Amino acid sequence: MGYVSSASLLGMSVALMNIGILLVLCRLFVRRAQKLRQGIDDYFLYPALVLMIAMCINMITAVAYQRMGMPLAPRVNASGAVDMLHGWSQPASQHEKVGQRSILT
Repeated sequence: MGYVSSASLLGMSVALMNIGILLVLCRLFVRRAQKLRQGIDDYFLYPALVLMIAMCINMITAVAYQRMGMPLAPRVNASGAVDMLHGWSQPASQHEKVGQRSILT
């Protein structure tokens, strides 16, 4: 099982944020250059840009606090078998890793 690295998440978040801002600025420039009024689609564009920037900031802070972009250790059940299906169900605050074994078994 692979995972997405922290560096690729940071790069994607920063690139997505910059491309979104650049495209909105280009649209505003073209509208003003053509002397067109803003339509309803332009007014929907601004909240979408704000939400997209918030999503990117959320991803950046998740990587900074190691909540995203880190490999998860598989959960080992009482019989010693690796339980990959249920290893994802426990939040990080409810278990600690000891080697490759979980305290909650």
